[in-house]
Amino acid sequence: SKLVQTLGLKAEGRDAPTLMLKIESISDKQKHYLHVKLALGEDVITTRDGNIKVFALTYDASDFIESEEPKKDLFESVDFLTDEFISHFKEDNE
Repeated sequence: SKLVQTLGLKAEGRDAPTLMLKIESISDKQKHYLHVKLALGEDVITTRDGNIKVFALTYDASDFIESEEPKKDLFESVDFLTDEFISHFKEDNE
């Protein structure tokens, strides 16, 4: 994906990080809600005795929206969460 290439994330192989986008949609007769979540999971080494390698969520952000235009709002939410992720990722890797 463009995001993976832009940030230089390792996208193949055994220790590649996992970028997750989760979308939940809930609606009733009057309202529509979206819950959008972006997370990054990767192998990390613990600082406790033994330096154990574990899989951990190293980034997690979500957006909950009441929407009248779900498709439009979904794209805006994904753009927002992606921009936030890029900003945090670049800051953490300076």
